[in-house]
Amino acid sequence: SLPNLESANDIYIVSDSVKKVELDKLVRVNKSLYERSMNLAEFSLQSMVNCSGSLSVIGLSGTSSSVSATTANQTLTDLKFNKLESVNGDFTIKALWGAKNLKLPLLKSVGGAFTIDELRYITEIKLPALTVVGGAFASTSNDAMTTFSAPSFAETGAFTLKGYNQYVLSLTKLDIPELAICHGAFSVSNGSIENLIIPKLRIVERGLSFTQMQFTESIEVPALEVVGDITLNSLNLIKEFDASKAKQHSNIAINVTISGCAALERVKLPAVITQLNLTDAKTSTSGELIKIENVEEVTSRMSITASKFSKIVVPAIRKINSISISASSTTSIEFPATDSIGTFNLQNYNKLTTLNAPELTKCQSFTIQRCAKLENLNFPKLKTVNEKFKLEGTSTAVLTSLDAFSALEYANEVEIKNWGNLVDFTGIKGVISNITESAWNVSGNKYNPTYEDMVNGNYVQNN
Repeated sequence: SLPNLESANDIYIVSDSVKKVELDKLVRVNKSLYERSMNLAEFSLQSMVNCSGSLSVIGLSGTSSSVSATTANQTLTDLKFNKLESVNGDFTIKALWGAKNLKLPLLKSVGGAFTIDELRYITEIKLPALTVVGGAFASTSNDAMTTFSAPSFAETGAFTLKGYNQYVLSLTKLDIPELAICHGAFSVSNGSIENLIIPKLRIVERGLSFTQMQFTESIEVPALEVVGDITLNSLNLIKEFDASKAKQHSNIAINVTISGCAALERVKLPAVITQLNLTDAKTSTSGELIKIENVEEVTSRMSITASKFSKIVVPAIRKINSISISASSTTSIEFPATDSIGTFNLQNYNKLTTLNAPELTKCQSFTIQRCAKLENLNFPKLKTVNEKFKLEGTSTAVLTSLDAFSALEYANEVEIKNWGNLVDFTGIKGVISNITESAWNVSGNKYNPTYEDMVNGNYVQNN
């Protein structure tokens, strides 16, 4: 106890023997205040207005690095900073399992990171005056918290709100109506918020993430203009999500990951994204893949996992750099609107019978490999494959002709092999005038026309 201390440069208290810290006349700390004690029962800073450095109140035992029932403070119940207006450095409140009241009525700004972690029995965190956090804000593992409210909070370096795990369902209210700018990632995980809206959030320079919110029915970010990655994971009840007005920040990629959202039907995304990783959690074989709207181009990779679907209709995206599809039960794949694919590569689809790409005009490379039941192909506009055009079957493959590729005019190289019933190469006669003999590789099929055969018009096996 230092009842008359009004200012100090540094205050450093680390001892599990300390049970009471009383600094009621302390107004200002010019550098940092650090307190760490597992057995602290009273902490009083009734007059403190500003800390020019970092401020830490940590309930861990002085020798411990992990938080548990045997290392966390369970004796401090009230933590009040009634006059505190600013912390210029980091502000950390951690491992106070007994805390039930946290009061910060006048706190306006934190220059560094602001962390509230492992206050296991706190039911409300209210920061009525907070407007800006220069570093990352994080409220984590505050598992009894039902309400988080920061009605004036407008700008932060990053924002994380997360329970200890997916079984923590206490949080029902998130009130951040003025939050507009997040210079890092924005993440909300766990809880039972029924309808989540962040009405003024305009800029998220890194990732926007909503995960493990099994009882949330809707999520809205209507003002979003700039975003990095987007992650939607284990949101069991939401049907729609809209981030279509957003664009990427500077040169930061927009990688979109959607998984474990069983009720999700429609997602509106930015017009240009870097990656799209889509795992559809529906279990019905007759269901429809999640509709992805507004996207015109995927500049890197698109991945679709839909193991239960018998038919996959690829989202209506005009340009895709490369695509992979994991769908072991699929008999039909359709690309209804895609006109350009960089790397087209479909391999090992044992049940696939139908492949339809009515608008596809060009690919960088084109591969269909080991799809033995594939017999219905439709590529009526495919004219150009800049690199290799490769079809590799099996001895039992049912495909008999290549008529589906009758529009093909150019491929840098052609490799067609091991189609046990293929006898008609008429569909690719248009490429012969544009390749050399060394670029023609045909073998292991029922009919194997040489380059000279094709030049001479011998496209079909003579009986």
